[in-house]
Amino acid sequence: MNLRVLHRKAAPWIGIGLVFFAITGMAFRLGRSWFNLDSRKGGVLLSLHSWDWLGDWGSLAMLVLFGSGILLLIASAVTMLWQTRKKLFRSPQPTRLIHRLVGLALLLPLTVSVGTGVAYRIVELGDGPDETLDFLMDLHTGGWIGRGASPYYIAVLGVTVLALSFTGWRVGRPKKR
Repeated sequence: MNLRVLHRKAAPWIGIGLVFFAITGMAFRLGRSWFNLDSRKGGVLLSLHSWDWLGDWGSLAMLVLFGSGILLLIASAVTMLWQTRKKLFRSPQPTRLIHRLVGLALLLPLTVSVGTGVAYRIVELGDGPDETLDFLMDLHTGGWIGRGASPYYIAVLGVTVLALSFTGWRVGRPKKR
């Protein structure tokens, strides 16, 4: 199967999970940091974000499934960007150009966020050391730039993920005849 076709066919299904992760992650972090969301409601959002309501192994299965799918989309996007690098900034469709540029900007932060989110769950289930969990969570949430800046990092990451999903949907939908 053509890589572009695979990307176009898989993206809507994986994108649903990606949008879900972005919305629940932003709602949790921004709610707790900026809007004094109480810990009970925050816990519900975090449970949704990490799929905890499916139990330990169900949660891990969903995170690995969606995480692998997102990494597949990232890998296929990198390959397509590399193949078309000479005309990266030229596109007859403005939405496609925006999708490419937002995707390019998200390559590293999204890869790190997805990878560390899945790794956190694996280490947590294996009763890994707290230092490792703290390190993974700092990478996942942008805590490495400072606790006060972490909500801004999450907000920017979440909004750009939503923009990427929306532009991808616009580019990938069937053309009107």
